[in-house]
Formats: sequence, C-alpha cells, structure tokens
Amino acid sequence: MGKLVRYVVPLLERDFILPSLRKRLPLGLRLAFIWAGLTNSRREQELMVQEINKIGLGGLNELMLDGCGPEILWSLQLMASLRQVPSAGVAIQCRLGKDRTGLISALVKSTLGASEEEIIADYKLSEGIDEIALGELQQRMEVRHDCVHTHAHKHTHTHTHT
Repeated sequence: MGKLVRYVVPLLERDFILPSLRKRLPLGLRLAFIWAGLTNSRREQELMVQEINKIGLGGLNELMLDGCGPEILWSLQLMASLRQVPSAGVAIQCRLGKDRTGLISALVKSTLGASEEEIIADYKLSEGIDEIALGELQQRMEVRHDCVHTHAHKHTHTHTHT
C-alpha cells in the first residue's frame, strides 16, 4: 500500500483574501479597513466578514481566484501530476465542501471538459448547506473575543491596601 500524503492549500487565509477584498471597496471603506487593522484587529475581522457576506459565494470565489492564484494553480498542477500515478487518489475538502472545495472542483471539472451545466449541477449537490466557511470564522471570532474578554476580566482587578 502506498504512502498517504496530505497537502494543505490555504484559500481563505486572511493575508490572501483581505488585500483582494480591499481592492474592491470604495476609498472610505478601504480607509476604515486600514484604520481598523492598525487599531483593532477584531474590528478589521468584523468588517471583512460583513463585506464578504454582502458579496456572497460568487464574490468569495472571485476573491479566492484573485488572492490565491498561485495556490490554486499549484493545487491544479499537483492533481494533474498525480494522473501519471495509476494508484493515486485525490480528496479535496474544506469545512463544508462548498467554498474552497466547490471552487477547486469546478476548476478541475472545467479543465477536464465538463460543461457549465454539469459543473453547476454538481455544485447544487451542496444545496441545503446555507452557511459559508466565513460563518465559522465569525463564530471563532466571537469565541476568541469572549475568551480574551474573560481572561482580561479575570486578571484585571484592583488591589487596595489599608
């Protein structure tokens, strides 16, 4: 039996997505992002999630294509190279199988000659999964904020000496 190898290709990393998102925004909102990034990373994260939710899944795919081109190209090249290995298999996954997996699967299917209708029909199999991965990001932000707030609260008390 062959050796199992796992490759992780980040497509929703803040450092890839945020610059792509900023380029699309009007100047005032772009400045708000920059200010939030300098003064309050939680606010910057909130703004990012809010703006991505506005543009929806199609917009998120555009951000990934714009911000993660080299990573997407590398993953497609890797899969193409594995076609030379008869026993090789490929599994693509993300949290829900809709955002990153959907994008990469659509690109692979398109490269292999699938029609747009076939690609859309395959993607529709993920219907019923209403949240996008950023929903989880929002939840993690809330949990992290609660933990930091609780931690700060526990260690912030006044000592008085009489």
